[in-house]
Amino acid sequence: MRKNLIVFLGLGTISFILIIYLFLINPNVANIIDVDSENNQQKAYKAFGLEEEDMGLHYIKLSNQIESERNEALTALKNLKTTGSLSGGIQTTEFDETMIGEAKNNFQALDEDINKAKYKLTFEPVLLDNFYNSKLVGLNSSGILANNKYNIFYQVYDINNGQSVIELTEHYIPKNGSVRLTVIEDFLNDKVNDKPARLESLYSDRQELLYNFSWQNNQRYYELNTKKLPLIAVREIVNFIDLSSTKIQLLEEKEPN
Repeated sequence: MRKNLIVFLGLGTISFILIIYLFLINPNVANIIDVDSENNQQKAYKAFGLEEEDMGLHYIKLSNQIESERNEALTALKNLKTTGSLSGGIQTTEFDETMIGEAKNNFQALDEDINKAKYKLTFEPVLLDNFYNSKLVGLNSSGILANNKYNIFYQVYDINNGQSVIELTEHYIPKNGSVRLTVIEDFLNDKVNDKPARLESLYSDRQELLYNFSWQNNQRYYELNTKKLPLIAVREIVNFIDLSSTKIQLLEEKEPN
């Protein structure tokens, strides 16, 4: 018997972004099953008092959170202002060796063919395409499995022959879909081509300089983690990703349904 389930996921370094993913789970094997029924999805989020128009990207102020969540978020905001990161300068999910290893193995299993990876996605992803002397070395798909395709794409790049490393996670979050992502406005301390963004800086466990950027571009949400890159280079890469995303989405809008 299949059951509807809502899963809450945190993004990045204690990002306090709430994503609601509506999955159908086989409780016997705990694997994600193809979500191919709109009626089942609607029943799932309606059970939590949500409507179709509640899906997609939403912004809220910290003051509008419930007290238990607000206290935790206030601590994170203080950390961001005083240490440069929501975690207080502690490396958490960035550059997890297990996750990177799995991404590299997966890319090799696909014969390092990016088209095979793109086939598994519900959207056209942004690729760095050797920008800033980058080389794609790992990738993975996750999130909602709908018609055997996913809505999250994770990529790992080596920069300048491995001197620096980049993690790029792209989320496809359409309006009136089955995903809700809520961003706390108070954490937005920077801009990407005039779009509100969150910038964090910290040092890894090995004292390597890390920068994390998170921002929205229309129906996409991006998280970029960089290691051992100067901020000016990080901003160039972020701008390239954002402009590429805009071009891709404009082309999608022009395509006939």
